[in-house]
Amino acid sequence: MFAGAAFTDQADIKVDSDVVDTLVSLGVVNGYTDGSFKPNDTVTRAEMAKMIYVLRTGNSDASAYNDDYSTFADIKGHWARGYVKYCQSLGIIAGQSATKFAPDQTVTAQEAAKMLLVTLGYDAKKAGLVGTTWASKTNALADENGLLEDVNTSFTGPCPRQYAAQLIYNAIDAPTVVWRDDAYTTNNYGNGDNPTIGEKYMGLHSVEGILTYFQKEDGKTTYNATVENITKKDGTALSGKNIIDEQNFSKIAKDFYSLKNQKVKVLYKETDKVYGIFALTDSNTVLTGVVGDFGEDGGKLKYDGKKYTLATKSAVYVNDEDAKATDVATWADAQKGIVKAYDATAISNNDSGKVSRMNVAAFAVGQVTSVGSDYINVSYKANNVAGINGKGTFATKLEADDATYPSDLKKDDYVAVTAAVNTSDGNIGVTKLDVVSGKITTTKGTTTKDSYKITIDGKTYEMAGVPADDTKKMTLNDTVAIVVKGDFCLYLDDANAEAKDIGMMTELYKEGNRFVATVIKADGSTQKMTLKKSDGYNGTSVNEKTDLLDSTVKNGASPKLISYSKSGDEYKIKLMSDKETAGYDKFEGPVSNNTVKNKRFVASTVKAIDDSATVFVRYKTDSYKVITGKDLKNWKDSSKFASTVLADNNNGVPYAKVVLADRAGESMSGGSDVNYAYVYTVEAGSNVDEDKYSVYYAWNGSETVELWSDDGKNVSTGNVIEYSIDGTVETANGAKTEITIDDVYGAGKDNKAWKMAAILGGDYGTDKVGTVYYVYTTGKDTTVAKNATTTDLTVDTDDDAIILFVNTADDGKKDAGTQLSANMDLSDYAPLKGDVYAANAVIYKGANGKNIIVIDTTGELDSGFIADQVKLPQQ
Repeated sequence: MFAGAAFTDQADIKVDSDVVDTLVSLGVVNGYTDGSFKPNDTVTRAEMAKMIYVLRTGNSDASAYNDDYSTFADIKGHWARGYVKYCQSLGIIAGQSATKFAPDQTVTAQEAAKMLLVTLGYDAKKAGLVGTTWASKTNALADENGLLEDVNTSFTGPCPRQYAAQLIYNAIDAPTVVWRDDAYTTNNYGNGDNPTIGEKYMGLHSVEGILTYFQKEDGKTTYNATVENITKKDGTALSGKNIIDEQNFSKIAKDFYSLKNQKVKVLYKETDKVYGIFALTDSNTVLTGVVGDFGEDGGKLKYDGKKYTLATKSAVYVNDEDAKATDVATWADAQKGIVKAYDATAISNNDSGKVSRMNVAAFAVGQVTSVGSDYINVSYKANNVAGINGKGTFATKLEADDATYPSDLKKDDYVAVTAAVNTSDGNIGVTKLDVVSGKITTTKGTTTKDSYKITIDGKTYEMAGVPADDTKKMTLNDTVAIVVKGDFCLYLDDANAEAKDIGMMTELYKEGNRFVATVIKADGSTQKMTLKKSDGYNGTSVNEKTDLLDSTVKNGASPKLISYSKSGDEYKIKLMSDKETAGYDKFEGPVSNNTVKNKRFVASTVKAIDDSATVFVRYKTDSYKVITGKDLKNWKDSSKFASTVLADNNNGVPYAKVVLADRAGESMSGGSDVNYAYVYTVEAGSNVDEDKYSVYYAWNGSETVELWSDDGKNVSTGNVIEYSIDGTVETANGAKTEITIDDVYGAGKDNKAWKMAAILGGDYGTDKVGTVYYVYTTGKDTTVAKNATTTDLTVDTDDDAIILFVNTADDGKKDAGTQLSANMDLSDYAPLKGDVYAANAVIYKGANGKNIIVIDTTGELDSGFIADQVKLPQQ
């Protein structure tokens, strides 16, 4: 089993990592106590003798040979004398003279190769490895036996540690030689090679076959593997009925997933002690790319300008499922849409050079909406369709236990999400996608065709599943931002990438022979912008009759939401509209100010507000201010204003990202609060002035509170109470908060009715205002269909509703610890489980239309909590 730990100087190791890892695990070489390997330090002759000794014996202790006779006078008392004497006795080393070994001089690669050739079975004298021609003979035999492969160092200079390791690594897998019929041979009397050094001296075994399975063991850091159709074992070729169907291996420390479905050699002692898995390069043809890189030409598979013959039966496997293709080439040539960008590997693994299989990994395109300590949330933009993940789709929330994603992933990054069957660790795989921005300099084809191509910064991208409505926005001279994978465009991120800044235009007037716009920028500053003459206003010039804008309310002026970009000392601006959204998913407005509760944009389809949204406000006559979405949600629900909105979609819910709120002639707004708490512990108190009190440890949404009440209400763990604070009561432990309980919600006699629900999203914040989107379950069901109708619920300071975030499984603890939360990002909360949503909340209906919502922080209500609720009448 490999050691598995990287050295501190791993970047300096130029040989393949298998080389050092294998020899370290076998004990042939070691690292240093400081965690380094020192790959470029040179090896002494004594150190080489030790490595040869371990290679021959599998043991690192040569003290039994310390007192043996040796002609070398310079090794007396030397730490390596036992290793040297052992090797001398076998003729592996000869020394620089009969009495001189020079143990502390550096060994050359040539000298090391000579030692290894003797270890392979060559007699030094008979093979000509001594005398004046030893060097040339060593060179020839080392090359013949494959010892020099990847030894990229001077053969006659001091040998670095990493290349000494490479020589030994090559020797381990080299067949030993015997003298027969006046010549050295690697063939045994049977049908195959002599045992290798590893097999003969170290107890290693090997099999050669197809690596059909490789994946991480459940709950472990090691891997399982299956090799099928084994045609060689321990160097002996197998045929016919002797071919071994399969052999399984476990506890493999290194990841060899990239070799899956190739012909490999496995080096091992026991099936749970594997030292390496190696591709048999002479037996494999491996062509790696994406599906669009492959095609058909004359019945052959075409790739990178070359043609490859197909096996009689060639198959395509998408996500490890047989695609039932006629053959690999025909299938690849016929693919359209996003499939062209799927990773694909065509393999010939049967020694014939004929391609027999293509492995294809499907993926969905998503954008990261948040990154937690142990999860990410993804809003899917393309291809999250049935069957992309087993038989279902990918969930919005991808937890670290179930998905592997880059540690540097950030909000708004685009990602490709692939099924667990395509990864070595058995987790859903998440990789970053690139975003390319720039001006389209050339186009080819028709925008409505999947073969449409655009060129940005000298690189051409072909559409791969991009909807026609979006490809029509990518025409010559447009400046766009696109999500790409290799040479393929997967998604249009921004159809107007040139305009990255959003502002509120309050004036547009003529100054001399030029037009000037007054713009309130997102940081609250005011900028006078001189517009370009020819294309400064909506891609053209200003029309004096229709476009000029006066900032005064009395003239009926309305500020405009715009995007702007600077060109030298001049600007280009564009009015936001259905066709110009500056890369946002949706534009709505303006909505007039005569609609009550317009704060929630009830006259439009956008009702949720992102806490970090940029909100441009015009109030009074010509006063302006920039606030956040969180500030806007704190306005009274009765506030009225004309609104223009730019929004992004997440899980089908549009969230306002930019808002123009026009409160012409009005002032700004404010809010209020109520007292609710989730009870997680109930204790009997003590009598105070003959009154019997109960003590409740409860969570009020912001902090844990200790509440005392003598009103005798039926309150139990898991209830929500509505209460008013009466003051304090003096107890033996000091002053405590005394309350009157107005209502009790949850399990218990005469308490309020309930309904289970799945919360799908919302913009509720720590200010306790926002909109929540949910789906009620049916009856006592704990799940709800994915396509159920979504309802929105306003939560604000006018006392319509209150939300409490708790862990419903963690009741009865005086110190609730992590079971309570002040807030959660509901925009990333959808509890998708396969094709259904899990109930993650209970909504209680209180007096005067109040909605009391308990949302479980784990994403699913506890079964015990649900069992208590079902005793109550439902809403």
